[in-house]
This record gives sequence, structure tokens and C-alpha cells, in this order.
Amino acid sequence: MGETVLIITEDGQARRAAETLLRAAGLAVLLARDAAAACDILTCEGAAIVVLDLTFPQTKGFEVLRRLRGRFETRVPLAQPGVIVLSDWTESAVERLAVGLGADAFLRKPVAARELLATVQQLMRGGSSARPAAPAADAADAAWL
Repeated sequence: MGETVLIITEDGQARRAAETLLRAAGLAVLLARDAAAACDILTCEGAAIVVLDLTFPQTKGFEVLRRLRGRFETRVPLAQPGVIVLSDWTESAVERLAVGLGADAFLRKPVAARELLATVQQLMRGGSSARPAAPAADAADAAWL
């Protein structure tokens, strides 16, 4: 598993942007468009961190989170990955629900590249339920994902 990050989003542009960012930071990156592909990847290859975009037009993002956490509760040999949830919903109830369902971090979109990278790195170091202080964003970093 090592320093592998699985990105789950149906948004191809966001997937490519996150992949480019994380690979540039020296991380291995796996990509999935939906929950079924994500669970297959996690079972076969594993990942230390999952970045899950809740904004799925076809599949409910919360259901993806439930399925991910439920899958690992029933299979002891598999390591539980850290989960970072991305959402453009602004209601605090959305964040509480995501954390209640097992998210380790919740980031509101648009997410600055440095904020996502800092959160991934913090969870890689063993942090959980963390919302790291984001470094000051510059113009190129402002509305990244």
C-alpha cells in the first residue's frame, strides 16, 4: 500500500488535476470513477488515503463513503484507509454526516492545491479527523478543485 492515494470522482478534470498534484509530490495515485471501481482497487491494490468527491451526479457520495467504510469493517486483513471528503455543499450538517460516516477530513470546494496536499500528507503521517491549517493561497492556487 505505501504512499498510495485513491481519487474517487466522476469529474475527469478534477481527477487529472488531483493526480498531477499528488504525483508531483511523489505519491502513487490510483483513479476510480465510482464506488464499485474504488472497492475493487482497494481490495486488489490498497491505498493509504482515499480522496472522495461527494458530488456524484449518478451515485450518491454518502453511499460511496458508507460502502467504503462498510467494506473494510468486514475484512480484517485490509488496512483501513484515511478518507478525505471533498464537497461543494456549504451546510455544516453535510460535514457532520461525512465525519459521522467515517471521513477523516472534510474539505469544501473549491479546494486549493496546497490544502489538499497538506491534508493528504497529514493523514499519511497518521493524523485523523484533522483539518490542517491551509498555507496561504496564491492566485494560481485559489480555486483549484
